[in-house]
This record gives sequence, structure tokens and C-alpha cells, in this order.
Amino acid sequence: MFSTMKSFVFGTALFLLAAVCSPAVEIIAHRGASADAPENTLAAMKLAWAQGADAVELDLWLSKDGKLVVFHDATTKRFDGTARKISELTLDEARALDVGAWKGEKFRGERIPLLEDILATIPAGKRAVLEIKCGPEIVPELSMVLRAAGRPAAETCIISFSHAALAASKKELPALQHYFLAGWKENEKTGRGPELAPLIAKAKEAGFDGLNLQSSWPVDAAFVKQVNDAGLKLLIWTVNDAGLARRLRDAGVQAITTDRPGALRADLRANARRLPDTDRTKGVVRVVSFNVMGGRNPDGAHDLNRVAEIIRALNPDLVALQEVDVRTKRFRGRDLPAELSMLTGMRALFAEAMPFGGGSYGEAVLTRLPVVSHKKHALPAREKSEPRAALEVLCRLHDAADAPQVRFIATHLDHQDAEDDRLMQTSKLAEIFAEPASPPSLLAGDFNAEPAAASLKQLAGKWTLTWPDGRAPATWPAIASRIAIDHVYAAGPWKVNRAITAVDAFPGDAEWKAKIEAASDHLPILVELELR
Repeated sequence: MFSTMKSFVFGTALFLLAAVCSPAVEIIAHRGASADAPENTLAAMKLAWAQGADAVELDLWLSKDGKLVVFHDATTKRFDGTARKISELTLDEARALDVGAWKGEKFRGERIPLLEDILATIPAGKRAVLEIKCGPEIVPELSMVLRAAGRPAAETCIISFSHAALAASKKELPALQHYFLAGWKENEKTGRGPELAPLIAKAKEAGFDGLNLQSSWPVDAAFVKQVNDAGLKLLIWTVNDAGLARRLRDAGVQAITTDRPGALRADLRANARRLPDTDRTKGVVRVVSFNVMGGRNPDGAHDLNRVAEIIRALNPDLVALQEVDVRTKRFRGRDLPAELSMLTGMRALFAEAMPFGGGSYGEAVLTRLPVVSHKKHALPAREKSEPRAALEVLCRLHDAADAPQVRFIATHLDHQDAEDDRLMQTSKLAEIFAEPASPPSLLAGDFNAEPAAASLKQLAGKWTLTWPDGRAPATWPAIASRIAIDHVYAAGPWKVNRAITAVDAFPGDAEWKAKIEAASDHLPILVELELR
């Protein structure tokens, strides 16, 4: 009894110590709770507060008649296809645009709000982060609206990529905090990204209060210290991945901007279900293949959060996605890879296999690895069969310019019982990738065939199936699986550390198994490899 109580007290102390030692970080809802509601709308802002956000970020343009409209894009093309400049529309013209229907029927009729409308939703003690999307011409109206609102200075801050606009705003509204926005883009010739020191100097010279940097910047504790030692605060955008958010929090950043404020806060608070990061500097890489059924769930919903939660928990470096819809009618005009990129914090690439339902259908890759190049390969099929494709992505294993390169190929072979099309397709893959070991390659996807099938035997010799001893577990259907059709093949000096279905990533966890079964009709598979 004493031993048990001692263990309980000691464990509780460790838990409390971890809670105390984990630094607090402000959670900013990016354009509101934009993963779950249409961005920059009243619905998104109200949902952000309901999800416990500390602040909301929103985008501001000056309309033709001098009003502060909340809208991200420079034109209306993404919403009505007309490409009218938002700055050339009057408020009434802008508000005629439906900015909610694309996110679902329940949001139909959402209109572009004014800044005043958003400010009225903000609870006491919460914050508005206002991004200036245009130039200094917005500042007089912005000043007038903010002064009229009478909010405490600490509850409003201004951000912008425009140095001129931000400087003009800081001069007019000196009591408000101003943060200079900066993205991350590597120089095509040198492979190097921007430097931090000149950015700090530029912000200091203008009297700004901090930097707001894209999450691609190499942020660690030393990086944060360099910014803070210069008297500046550091905010990071846009972070939807729990692992990255924890690393940024532990590094000491002051705020994180996310599309999913409620879920990210829960991830940060809890001991979230998540596999540890791989050490790619030692050649270790984790691969997932997942047929996502066109973004539909087995119960008929179209909830990509279910898929994203699985991917985040598996914490892969590379993901091959099959049955990927982009702006199809059945997926309600939504862009599946773009949304999963937003929800997972991974870069998305897409290859169309065929036009479908008013949009596109094909393969996608999500990656944390730096991309060198990518290419679509059309695969042959009989006249009345569905076209198929393979998406080839050449990556560096980690961020160093001299990091080893690996090739990742995502594909989805024909689904019919007859092998005819699959035989043509694997023959084409063998032809395209005649020397798959140079560079070391991984081929992942839904092959619609078990390992003993004639079509897959055509890959033998140069490609090695990663399942232990070739014994592939059943992956379809997700409930009571009976057919093994999802695989990863490797070529080159790879050592397979483990190959499992996603269910076995957290063995014995019934809730986890239920989440997988609710996401798609396939079980995702996971393979961890080491490049020797």
C-alpha cells in the first residue's frame, strides 16, 4: 500500500512539474476556426471563441468606398470565379458574395464582414490580430475604427508583410503591438533560406514589437532567444501539427497561429496519441499509405478531420494518398490535398489520374521532407477502365543541402477482379523506374492486389515488399479486414524496422481502432525504414 501511494505521489509530482515547466503559448485562430468554418467569417470567429482560442487573426482590405472588409484574397476568384479585385468593390458589392457555401450547406449565406462586426464578437481579455493586406492607405480608416471601438491596446495587434503599411500603422497607433510578417523560401541557386539577423534589424529600426514567421523557419530555443534578446516577440504561423506545436512551445515562442485552435490546444494540454519523431539525419523515415475514399467517411460524412487525426497520430514523414478528390461534386467542390495539408502541417502534392465529377481524381503525397522535384506518370488502362497514375516525388531526407535524396512514388492500381489493367500498370512502373535503387526509392499505395498476384510479381527482383517475410496483413475493408491490397515496396539500401497496419501503432487501444474504422474503408499502413 505504501509503495503504491508513493508511486502515485511521485507520478503526480512529475505530472505537475511537467505542467509547470511547459511554457504557456498563445493560440491564435487563423482566419478564425478556419478548419471547421469558412475563413474570415463571423461563423469562423465565433467558433474560434467557442473552441477556446486566445485570439483571432483576420485579413483586412480597404473597399472602394473606404470600408474595412475582412477577406483574405486579392480577388474574388476563389469564391465566384470572376477575379474581381476586392479593393475595387464597394461594401455592398463585396457583401453580395457568398463566402460560406464552399465549406458546406450550413454555412450558405455567410457574407464578408466588416472589422467592426468582428470586434463586436471578441470577449474581454481576448485579442484581435489584424493583418493589413493592402498599403498605407488603409491606416486612417483603421485608426478611426479601432479608436471608436475603445478596446484596450493590449487586445489588438497589427501584422503585415508590407513594411510600409506596418510602419505607417505603428506611427499612427503606437500603443498597439506591430509584428512584421515573413515567409520562408529557399534560394533556388544556393538552397538557403532567408537570414534572421537582417529581419531583426529591419523590425528594430522600424520600431516594431516582434516578428511573425512562417512555420518553415528553423525555429529552436536558440532562434527564439536571438529574437527575444533583440527585444522582439516571436509569433509563428500556420501550425496545425501537434508535434510541431509542442516543439515551438517548448522552444519558447510567444504565440502560434493555427486553423484548428480547439484541437491544437487539446493536443498541447494532453499527452496526445502520437508516435515520436523519426531522426531523418540518421536515415530513418516513416511512410504511411492511406486510401481516403475521396474524402468520404464510412458513415456518409465528409469529415477530413478524422483522416487528419489518424495522420497526425502516426506522425509520418511521407504519406501516399489514394482516391483523392479535388473540387469534385461528390466532395462538394473542396480540395482534399489542400485541406489535409492545412490540417496536418505537411506539404501536399497532387497528380490527376482523370477528370471526374467537375473536378479531378487521382493520387496525392503529403511530405515533411524538402521536395526537389515531382512528376506525374500516366499508367496504361484498357479503353473502358479508369485511368490511373503514379506521382513521383524526389526529396532530400532532411534540410541540409547535401542530405541524401530519396524517391517516393504514390500510386493506385486498377480495382477490377481481372488482372489485365494491373499487369499493364505494374509493367509500366517497372519500365519507368528501371533502376529504382538509384536514388533509393519507395513505392506505396493501394495496389488492389495481394502479394502473390501476377501483377505484383512483375515488381519482384528490383523491388522488395516491406511486409515481414512477405506476409501482408489484410487492409480492406477497415472493419473485419479480409484482403491485403495496400503495400509499400522498397528499392535500394533500406532496412525495414517495422511494417504494420495503423491499428497496431497503438496496440490494444480500442478508441484508436474505432477512429480508424470511422475515417475510411481502408486501414492505413505504416512502414519505418532506415537508409543504410
